[in-house]
Amino acid sequence: MEILNNLINDSTSSWIDALPTYQKNKINELLEKGYSTTEVAELWLSASPKNIAPFGTEKGNNIFLEKIKEEFEGLLCGDSKYDSYRSKLSNEVTLSKGYVIGFISSAIAPFVGTSGTFIAPIVALLLVGMGKVTLNAWCKCCKEKKITNSI
Repeated sequence: MEILNNLINDSTSSWIDALPTYQKNKINELLEKGYSTTEVAELWLSASPKNIAPFGTEKGNNIFLEKIKEEFEGLLCGDSKYDSYRSKLSNEVTLSKGYVIGFISSAIAPFVGTSGTFIAPIVALLLVGMGKVTLNAWCKCCKEKKITNSI
């Protein structure tokens, strides 16, 4: 997934720029107010319809965000249920950030019980959060964090 690594190492703000205008404007507005990417993701979920998944309360937004993060990590870091998606992504000759956001969103949406369009801003924010770290390094950090949290 070398092409994806190259995109990840590009300007982080361009992930947000790849979103549709109505999503991009709201996300940028919140980021400019000083909210972190995680806070913006939580605000996005709390400002949206509550009946998108079986996580319909304020507290549920955090659960829903954690589930999205879990599936995002699974897709990028080797969960076998995403093997065909990773293979397809790896075989793409060129990738745009908009394509990657849509691809990841539509791949994980069924596992979190919502639409890819709804979670696309969350996926973009997660990609921004990866920063300039390689995909392998990011996956290793996620794995180490899980081990530390389970102790």
